[in-house]
Amino acid sequence: MSSAGTIVKKRQILGLDLLRFTAALLVMWYHVVYGSWTFLAHFSHQIGFDFSSLRELRPYSQFGWIGVEIFFVISGFVIAFTAETSSPPQFLESRVLRLVPGVWVCATIAAIFLLALNSPDPVLSLYLRSVSFFPVSPYISSAYWTLTIEICFYAIVLLVLLANKFERLVQVATAIGIVSSVFWSAWLAVNCFSPHSKLALVLGRFAFTRIAQLLLIEHGCFFAVGVLLWAVLMKQATRNRIFWIAVFTLAGVIQIMGEGLRLAMQDLFVPAAIWLSSLVLLVFSVRRNDGFASLGRGFASWTRKLGLATYPLYLIHFPLAVWLAGYLHSCGVPWAVALPTTVLATVALALAITLYPERMLRTALRRLSSFIGPFWKRVQQPA
Repeated sequence: MSSAGTIVKKRQILGLDLLRFTAALLVMWYHVVYGSWTFLAHFSHQIGFDFSSLRELRPYSQFGWIGVEIFFVISGFVIAFTAETSSPPQFLESRVLRLVPGVWVCATIAAIFLLALNSPDPVLSLYLRSVSFFPVSPYISSAYWTLTIEICFYAIVLLVLLANKFERLVQVATAIGIVSSVFWSAWLAVNCFSPHSKLALVLGRFAFTRIAQLLLIEHGCFFAVGVLLWAVLMKQATRNRIFWIAVFTLAGVIQIMGEGLRLAMQDLFVPAAIWLSSLVLLVFSVRRNDGFASLGRGFASWTRKLGLATYPLYLIHFPLAVWLAGYLHSCGVPWAVALPTTVLATVALALAITLYPERMLRTALRRLSSFIGPFWKRVQQPA
């Protein structure tokens, strides 16, 4: 194992917490500054606030969706790191304890908030779909669409662990990445050389469907990059692994271009550049983890808290952050003050959720899950 691998095994990867938190801020900025007057305009009209003046910030906000692609890479890395030392029950428990408390708390807060606003949407139906991790939208918040994609990836890793074949995880991730890369390569080739063909129409319609997402065809290259980066940084940097990282990174750029075209972005270079930069920062975070740790326990503690707050921040910023920004502006607060105030207030709320209700619910669920270990041992015992 490399020295970096030894370092990382001893403690958290501080840089990854910061990168994850930054990705959540990008998504929140995208929804508040861009989505509030575009695809979330119906909600803005419901609450009676005018966000049209934010059109001037379009070049500085339209790319924020790239935070999701950053999340998927980090997930591939972290899940490989977590699964290496986990039994199937331990892995399943860790994923349940990571996903469920945050969703139950944040969805409940969002539902109460929407009911207080007299939202005409079917709040109860949206709430139940969200807290049950229903695979198809709509949800209480548009951000929830990524959770079942993550669960599909977790399920594949769990199957690998159940087969007692963790050493094959890199090969499995590579296979996922190859399928995703072949699809995006075909999509690019057809759109470049035969954009009006039936094949182009079929690929274009399938590219951003829910089934393509749940089968990891749309985003599989991102998860694969994360797993392979873990293998290179934590295990061994072989030529084969580096080659596939390059292939899947290229496929990721193509997917980002396709997403940008679908969203009618004016500059496709910006999200691609941000995503590529995030890969560099991920590598740097692992290699320089000792340097981050030397900044002191206080820095490490708050970095960890921000990393944990990323999940509720991602889930809770809509509708609360959109409403708060609109409310402040309607009270005469200029956008230059309303927007950063909204960001700080939403981050503070996310931290509070992390430190109190989410933690308490996770503790309660952990006590319930204490029965899983003994049950698993009994199942494994030969008859």
